[in-house]
Amino acid sequence: MHFKKVEKFWAYPSYDTRCPPPHSTGGALDVCLSDKEGNLVEMGSMVDQMDETSNPYFFANIKNEEAIIWNSRRNLLREIMTKFGFAQHPNEWWHFSYGDQLWAWKNKKANALYGKI
Repeated sequence: MHFKKVEKFWAYPSYDTRCPPPHSTGGALDVCLSDKEGNLVEMGSMVDQMDETSNPYFFANIKNEEAIIWNSRRNLLREIMTKFGFAQHPNEWWHFSYGDQLWAWKNKKANALYGKI
């Protein structure tokens, strides 16, 4: 796989306490919708799928029945998470942050709340 594609989805390991990878702070979550029985709801691509279908807005301009449903579900997930202060990763419909560097950047904060744990 080409490195530029990987860089869209995975943070490089870092021992710099000022620049930890998001998941190592405890402030990044991978989230999906589920039904009332706890079964994951189809979102148009799998969590950690490394292609263009992972973009949160990939299905926004596709006008077939499945794409409309998947876009609606992604919008619902984003609306719920951002309502509670989480920031969405620009390349992953499932990745949300609160208090890490992505969150600080998206919310124009001078510093993240969480560092490496």
